[in-house]
Amino acid sequence: MKKFLVICLFSFGLHAQNQPEIHCDRALQEFLSNDRDDTSHDLMHAMYASLNVGYKKMVSTINADIIRCRRYIKRHVNGDVAAEQYYVLIEQMRSMVRYVKQHKHCWDAFHVHNDIRQRYVLAFNNPKIVQLVNADPELYGISERCKHKSRAYFNQVIMDLSRISKLEDYLHGDYSILKAQNYVLKIELIRVRNAIYHNNLYKYETCYF
Repeated sequence: MKKFLVICLFSFGLHAQNQPEIHCDRALQEFLSNDRDDTSHDLMHAMYASLNVGYKKMVSTINADIIRCRRYIKRHVNGDVAAEQYYVLIEQMRSMVRYVKQHKHCWDAFHVHNDIRQRYVLAFNNPKIVQLVNADPELYGISERCKHKSRAYFNQVIMDLSRISKLEDYLHGDYSILKAQNYVLKIELIRVRNAIYHNNLYKYETCYF
Protein backbone atom coordinates (compact mmCIF):
# COMPACT_ATOMS: atom_id res chain seq x y z
CA MET A 1 0.00 0.00 0.00
CA LYS A 2 2.82 2.40 0.88
CA LYS A 3 4.64 1.55 -2.33
CA PHE A 4 1.46 2.33 -4.30
CA LEU A 5 1.12 5.63 -2.43
CA VAL A 6 4.61 6.79 -3.41
CA ILE A 7 4.09 5.88 -7.07
CA CYS A 8 0.82 7.83 -7.04
CA LEU A 9 2.54 10.82 -5.46
CA PHE A 10 5.18 10.88 -8.17
CA SER A 11 2.61 10.31 -10.91
CA PHE A 12 -0.08 12.76 -9.85
CA GLY A 13 1.66 15.95 -8.90
CA LEU A 14 4.24 15.46 -6.18
CA HIS A 15 6.36 18.03 -7.99
CA ALA A 16 3.53 20.50 -8.49
CA GLN A 17 4.07 24.18 -7.90
CA ASN A 18 5.02 25.12 -4.31
CA GLN A 19 5.62 21.49 -3.42
CA PRO A 20 9.20 20.31 -2.70
CA GLU A 21 11.26 18.83 -5.50
CA ILE A 22 12.44 15.31 -4.66
CA HIS A 23 15.85 14.61 -6.20
CA CYS A 24 16.08 11.01 -4.99
CA ASP A 25 12.67 9.97 -6.38
CA ARG A 26 14.05 7.42 -8.88
CA ALA A 27 16.35 5.87 -6.29
CA LEU A 28 13.45 5.67 -3.86
CA GLN A 29 11.23 3.90 -6.37
CA GLU A 30 14.01 1.38 -7.03
CA PHE A 31 14.43 0.88 -3.30
CA LEU A 32 10.71 0.41 -2.60
CA SER A 33 10.21 -2.00 -5.50
CA ASN A 34 12.68 -4.49 -3.96
CA ASP A 35 13.21 -6.30 -0.70
CA ARG A 36 14.66 -3.96 1.94
CA ASP A 37 17.22 -6.64 2.89
CA ASP A 38 18.25 -7.14 -0.71
CA THR A 39 22.00 -6.74 -1.27
CA SER A 40 21.83 -7.64 -4.96
CA HIS A 41 24.18 -5.89 -7.34
CA ASP A 42 21.30 -4.97 -9.67
CA LEU A 43 19.34 -3.10 -6.99
CA MET A 44 22.32 -1.15 -5.69
CA HIS A 45 23.52 -0.32 -9.19
CA ALA A 46 20.04 0.91 -10.16
CA MET A 47 19.94 3.15 -7.08
CA TYR A 48 23.43 4.48 -7.82
CA ALA A 49 22.64 5.07 -11.51
CA SER A 50 19.62 7.19 -10.58
CA LEU A 51 21.83 9.68 -8.67
CA ASN A 52 25.32 8.94 -10.05
CA VAL A 53 27.11 10.15 -6.90
CA GLY A 54 29.26 8.63 -4.17
CA TYR A 55 28.20 7.70 -0.64
CA LYS A 56 28.47 11.10 1.08
CA LYS A 57 26.70 12.96 -1.72
CA MET A 58 23.98 10.31 -1.88
CA VAL A 59 23.24 10.59 1.84
CA SER A 60 23.26 14.41 1.72
CA THR A 61 20.90 14.41 -1.30
CA ILE A 62 18.37 12.19 0.48
CA ASN A 63 18.63 14.17 3.72
CA ALA A 64 18.12 17.42 1.79
CA ASP A 65 14.93 15.96 0.29
CA ILE A 66 13.73 15.01 3.78
CA ILE A 67 14.38 18.56 5.02
CA ARG A 68 12.44 20.04 2.08
CA CYS A 69 9.49 17.75 2.85
CA ARG A 70 9.53 18.68 6.53
CA ARG A 71 9.54 22.37 5.66
CA TYR A 72 6.58 21.85 3.35
CA ILE A 73 4.66 20.07 6.12
CA LYS A 74 5.33 22.93 8.55
CA ARG A 75 3.92 25.43 6.03
CA HIS A 76 0.79 23.33 5.51
CA VAL A 77 -0.27 22.22 8.97
CA ASN A 78 -4.01 22.74 8.41
CA GLY A 79 -4.89 19.33 7.08
CA ASP A 80 -3.44 19.65 3.58
CA VAL A 81 -3.77 16.22 1.94
CA ALA A 82 -0.40 16.40 0.21
CA ALA A 83 1.26 17.42 3.48
CA GLU A 84 -0.14 14.33 5.19
CA GLN A 85 1.20 12.14 2.40
CA TYR A 86 4.66 13.58 2.87
CA TYR A 87 4.85 12.01 6.35
CA VAL A 88 4.85 8.61 4.69
CA LEU A 89 7.39 9.75 2.11
CA ILE A 90 9.75 11.01 4.81
CA GLU A 91 9.69 7.66 6.61
CA GLN A 92 10.42 5.87 3.35
CA MET A 93 13.38 8.13 2.62
CA ARG A 94 14.70 7.62 6.15
CA SER A 95 14.50 3.88 5.58
CA MET A 96 16.46 4.33 2.34
CA VAL A 97 19.14 6.37 4.14
CA ARG A 98 19.60 3.52 6.60
CA TYR A 99 19.99 1.11 3.70
CA VAL A 100 22.53 3.37 1.97
CA LYS A 101 24.56 3.69 5.19
CA GLN A 102 24.46 -0.06 5.74
CA HIS A 103 26.22 -0.58 2.38
CA LYS A 104 28.24 2.67 2.37
CA HIS A 105 31.34 1.34 0.58
CA CYS A 106 29.33 0.02 -2.38
CA TRP A 107 28.28 3.49 -3.53
CA ASP A 108 31.86 4.74 -3.48
CA ALA A 109 32.91 1.61 -5.38
CA PHE A 110 30.30 2.23 -8.08
CA HIS A 111 31.40 5.86 -8.33
CA VAL A 112 35.14 5.12 -8.48
CA HIS A 113 34.64 2.31 -11.01
CA ASN A 114 32.55 4.55 -13.24
CA ASP A 115 35.11 7.37 -13.01
CA ILE A 116 38.05 5.08 -13.85
CA ARG A 117 36.28 3.42 -16.80
CA GLN A 118 35.59 6.83 -18.32
CA ARG A 119 39.08 8.16 -17.63
CA TYR A 120 40.97 5.18 -19.05
CA VAL A 121 38.64 4.09 -21.84
CA LEU A 122 41.38 4.94 -24.36
CA ALA A 123 44.24 3.61 -22.25
CA PHE A 124 43.19 0.05 -21.45
CA ASN A 125 44.75 -2.53 -23.78
CA ASN A 126 46.65 0.23 -25.58
CA PRO A 127 50.41 -0.50 -25.98
CA LYS A 128 51.02 2.98 -27.46
CA ILE A 129 49.56 4.86 -24.51
CA VAL A 130 52.72 6.91 -23.81
CA GLN A 131 52.98 8.16 -27.39
CA LEU A 132 49.27 9.04 -27.41
CA VAL A 133 49.47 10.91 -24.10
CA ASN A 134 52.32 13.03 -25.43
CA ALA A 135 50.56 13.64 -28.76
CA ASP A 136 47.23 14.72 -27.24
CA PRO A 137 47.66 15.10 -23.45
CA GLU A 138 44.42 16.94 -22.73
CA LEU A 139 42.47 13.96 -24.05
CA TYR A 140 43.99 12.00 -21.17
CA GLY A 141 43.54 14.63 -18.49
CA ILE A 142 47.05 16.09 -18.72
CA SER A 143 47.71 19.78 -19.34
CA GLU A 144 49.29 20.76 -22.65
CA ARG A 145 51.72 22.95 -20.70
CA CYS A 146 53.01 20.04 -18.63
CA LYS A 147 56.67 19.39 -19.49
CA HIS A 148 56.73 15.77 -18.33
CA LYS A 149 53.46 14.40 -19.63
CA SER A 150 54.34 10.72 -19.29
CA ARG A 151 55.39 11.17 -15.68
CA ALA A 152 52.23 13.16 -14.89
CA TYR A 153 50.04 10.44 -16.41
CA PHE A 154 52.00 7.75 -14.55
CA ASN A 155 51.38 9.56 -11.24
CA GLN A 156 47.67 9.78 -12.09
CA VAL A 157 47.56 6.01 -12.65
CA ILE A 158 49.31 5.42 -9.32
CA MET A 159 46.73 7.57 -7.51
CA ASP A 160 43.84 5.68 -9.09
CA LEU A 161 45.48 2.35 -8.26
CA SER A 162 45.55 3.50 -4.65
CA ARG A 163 41.82 4.30 -4.78
CA ILE A 164 41.06 0.85 -6.19
CA SER A 165 43.29 -0.93 -3.66
CA LYS A 166 41.60 0.90 -0.78
CA LEU A 167 38.18 -0.26 -1.96
CA GLU A 168 39.44 -3.84 -2.17
CA ASP A 169 39.80 -3.88 1.62
CA TYR A 170 36.14 -2.99 2.15
CA LEU A 171 34.34 -5.13 -0.46
CA HIS A 172 33.72 -8.47 1.22
CA GLY A 173 31.93 -11.62 0.05
CA ASP A 174 28.43 -10.10 0.08
CA TYR A 175 29.48 -7.85 -2.78
CA SER A 176 31.18 -10.47 -4.95
CA ILE A 177 30.32 -8.81 -8.29
CA LEU A 178 31.65 -5.43 -7.18
CA LYS A 179 34.75 -7.07 -5.74
CA ALA A 180 35.39 -8.91 -9.02
CA GLN A 181 34.93 -5.70 -11.03
CA ASN A 182 37.31 -3.93 -8.66
CA TYR A 183 39.93 -6.63 -9.23
CA VAL A 184 39.57 -6.43 -13.02
CA LEU A 185 40.04 -2.65 -12.98
CA LYS A 186 43.06 -3.03 -10.72
CA ILE A 187 44.69 -5.44 -13.19
CA GLU A 188 43.96 -3.08 -16.09
CA LEU A 189 45.50 -0.13 -14.24
CA ILE A 190 48.58 -2.20 -13.39
CA ARG A 191 48.98 -2.98 -17.10
CA VAL A 192 48.77 0.73 -17.95
CA ARG A 193 51.26 1.54 -15.20
CA ASN A 194 53.71 -1.08 -16.45
CA ALA A 195 53.33 0.05 -20.07
CA ILE A 196 54.33 3.57 -19.05
CA TYR A 197 57.08 2.49 -16.66
CA HIS A 198 58.90 0.40 -19.27
CA ASN A 199 58.59 2.98 -22.03
CA ASN A 200 61.79 4.77 -23.03
CA LEU A 201 60.11 8.19 -23.15
CA TYR A 202 59.00 7.85 -19.54
CA LYS A 203 62.50 6.69 -18.57
CA TYR A 204 63.97 9.73 -20.29
CA GLU A 205 61.59 12.09 -18.43
CA THR A 206 62.53 10.53 -15.10
CA CYS A 207 66.26 10.18 -15.94
CA TYR A 208 65.89 6.44 -15.56
CA PHE A 209 68.59 5.65 -18.13
